[in-house]
Amino acid sequence: MYSSNKIFLQKIWHFQHLYKKKICRKRIRQIRNCYRELNQFCLENKLRCGVLRNHNSISIRIQGTSLLISDEIPGMQWLFQNANLMEFDCSQGMIRVELWFRCWNLDPLQESFPA
Repeated sequence: MYSSNKIFLQKIWHFQHLYKKKICRKRIRQIRNCYRELNQFCLENKLRCGVLRNHNSISIRIQGTSLLISDEIPGMQWLFQNANLMEFDCSQGMIRVELWFRCWNLDPLQESFPA
């Protein structure tokens, strides 16, 4: 009889051998381009804005007393529409928004699976 831990580890092993993580360079470029527009907006409106990138994801943090998102700033709108995770936090009269972007996909190693 298998323990649930062993079954779980077997599923992970199979998943790791059926899929490959592929970095989405096009998505990274698009986030970078939109971030430039966002950063300019933040400078003009006295907001703090920062970016943190590791090898397969990007996080953007925006902090200020208020935040307005409109269609006048399409890059900023794109970032909010395409973030994989968004966190909104309010403390001490400040709004903090954290946007997280997954910059990878899992692609099957084979085009078709055997019958």
